[in-house]
Amino acid sequence: MSDYIIRATAAEGQIRAFAAATRDLVEYARNAHNTSPVATAALGRLLTAGAMMGVMMKGEKDLLTIRIQGDGPIEGLTVTADSKGRVKGYAFNPAVMLPPNSKGKLDVGGALGVGVLSVIKDIGLKDPMWDRPSWSAARLPRI
Repeated sequence: MSDYIIRATAAEGQIRAFAAATRDLVEYARNAHNTSPVATAALGRLLTAGAMMGVMMKGEKDLLTIRIQGDGPIEGLTVTADSKGRVKGYAFNPAVMLPPNSKGKLDVGGALGVGVLSVIKDIGLKDPMWDRPSWSAARLPRI
């Protein structure tokens, strides 16, 4: 794959910037899951975000799961990433076909609808009773 992630820091590490090129990753996912164009765009964006967030994790065994559950026809997406930037994911309904939005672009927002974005970070702690993965969620508004 010719995909890559670039990291930059400034102000003694107080500012971080990331950029990613993930065309091959998204094409691989499209072929593997036979996704429609709008599902490919949605899944590709989340796979890219997962890879970028994954490389920010410090531990070699750390895992990250990002899940979007929406009321749109795609219903949701799930992506898992590790600290090396390796990702995998899927769309709940990969065959969603929608007309373009008012700007003539793929209607990713319409496919997902309003929903919840959840991020679960497993940093590989030893005691499963007390060391549970950190979890956060945010409601996604319609834009």
